Amino acid sequence: MQKYAIPEVLTGPVLLSEYQPETITDLLSHLTPDKLRISILSKSFKDVTMQKEPIYGIDYALKPIPEGVIKAWSDAGQSSVVSLPPPNEFIPEHFELLSAPENTQRLPALIRKTDFGRLWYLQDVVHKLPKAVAFFELCSPTVYRDPIHANMAHLFVELFRDSINEVVYMAELSGMKYLIEQSKYGLTQSSLQLSVRGYDDKLDVLLKILMDKLVHFKPDLNRFNVLKEVYGRQLKNFFATEPNRQSTWYFNVLMSEICFTKEALMETLNDLTYEKFSAMAPDLFKDVYVEGFVFGNVSRKKAESFLEEVESSLRSVNAKPIAPVDRMRLVKLAEGSELVYHRENEVHKSSSVTTYYQCAFENPRMNMLLELFEQITNEPCFDILRTKEQLGYIVFSQVKNVSGVLGLQVLVQSHKSPEHVDERIESFLREMQPFVAALTDAEFATHVEALAVRRLEKPKTIAQQATKFWNEIYVRQYNFDRDATEVAELRKLTKEDLNGFITEYLLPGGKQRKKFTIHITSTVPADAVSRKRPSVDMEGTDSEETGDDDSEDDIEMAQSAELPPPGDIVSPVKTGNKCDAIRDIEHFKKKMGFHPVPPVYIDIDTVLPDQ
Repeated sequence: MQKYAIPEVLTGPVLLSEYQPETITDLLSHLTPDKLRISILSKSFKDVTMQKEPIYGIDYALKPIPEGVIKAWSDAGQSSVVSLPPPNEFIPEHFELLSAPENTQRLPALIRKTDFGRLWYLQDVVHKLPKAVAFFELCSPTVYRDPIHANMAHLFVELFRDSINEVVYMAELSGMKYLIEQSKYGLTQSSLQLSVRGYDDKLDVLLKILMDKLVHFKPDLNRFNVLKEVYGRQLKNFFATEPNRQSTWYFNVLMSEICFTKEALMETLNDLTYEKFSAMAPDLFKDVYVEGFVFGNVSRKKAESFLEEVESSLRSVNAKPIAPVDRMRLVKLAEGSELVYHRENEVHKSSSVTTYYQCAFENPRMNMLLELFEQITNEPCFDILRTKEQLGYIVFSQVKNVSGVLGLQVLVQSHKSPEHVDERIESFLREMQPFVAALTDAEFATHVEALAVRRLEKPKTIAQQATKFWNEIYVRQYNFDRDATEVAELRKLTKEDLNGFITEYLLPGGKQRKKFTIHITSTVPADAVSRKRPSVDMEGTDSEETGDDDSEDDIEMAQSAELPPPGDIVSPVKTGNKCDAIRDIEHFKKKMGFHPVPPVYIDIDTVLPDQ
């Protein structure tokens, strides 16, 4: 408000209300070599500085630019190398909003079903913006066929992102964005996800360019070597990450139907040469199933053209359609299970305990019982385990819904022993039953309403709404009206229902209790000296690295990080709870078996008739 009048506070810095070519020409006329000043900062000038700045005592020197240099710059003429960029084809030209259809759809509908896949669509009539979002999942069994193919798919995505920076830069200047990634873990790794969002007028242009480049992509040899080395370091540095992050990964390895270990990925990475990568990469699009969703200011006809464009690109490389791909299943723990998986951590002083209570296959009532329990106990969990008992800085509980299987997870990273932390988590859960029983009816109703308000809160942007719908498609459940359905069930729950759930699923002796714990135990001496985390290079030697990554800048260490030997480090743990130690992951999975695939909530075969 010091620079602009009140009506111009928002628009002042960005909106040019008057075009003044004379002013622009006058300004450019002053940008000449004879009015140029160049500042160079370098330690190499230490012996040539003649003057000292009086306030900070900085040594400096002033030298005129030679007349010959100024004349040469003035007479340089136009360069054939430097030029204006070509016209930006992503700049939108039309911003009209579509009129709402007579029979407005509230939820996504299936509008196209082909040999290659399905397309879901919903016109946005709420946000009233000329924007849209499109998601496409390209499911291919090649992506996660074995460890070497998993490595290939990861590098393919990284190399593709690296190669299209110039294209997406122009798109981003026009208010458009894209994302390509290997599917999130927990459901399936056997797919690539591509999404585009921005102004709807040119969204199809961006999608076409990305798909054409994707299916015909051939990486550069030098960039392959660089990014392969980076990826190799990331794999090896996993063992130097925070214990809580390691436990999250081991949960995936142990509980998911298929998840390759870091050791398996590292063992096969060195075998992935550029020649082998180039031979394997085309197989990504050999057999494909496509699931897509378009949301925003887009007509049905244009949305269908998006799928046509994806299919056209796939056919250009002779891709063949395959049957819909099921999501990976989750291990089904036996009733009464008390299991523990143990790994040692040679880098951090802290240990980590992740306790998972598997409850039941997904249904609205169980979803709400778990979420209501987490709503009521989230603050006491932090207050008791972190503030009062001071077990550690990282303490939280959360509901886990993986592959349609519900559970409660409590994670604590602590300097205390995993046995002690495990016992304190159990003690906390025992305290929660009388805590819930002591709630007044008004307090219980407040928690129910708080959860209901949170679940029914409307997404504020087109991207948020699109992502929420896409998640239902991505998990293959298509429960687009999930919030309303589950909140209706939530409001039927009583304190007795919740206490019954605690007794049956969480407390020792419960008929449905199934407990699985991951202990990451520190072997670092308590008096170890803290120092910078080393990174492990491709040859296995240690080198200091100060570059930024997802890990903490400083990690307390007793010695240089060394990779643990391959295989499962599962020494028995004395937990006091008589837990059975998991020693062989594959044997454990075969013994337990798996839950079925998640339920589908709507008809996914009938295409909505064109109106």
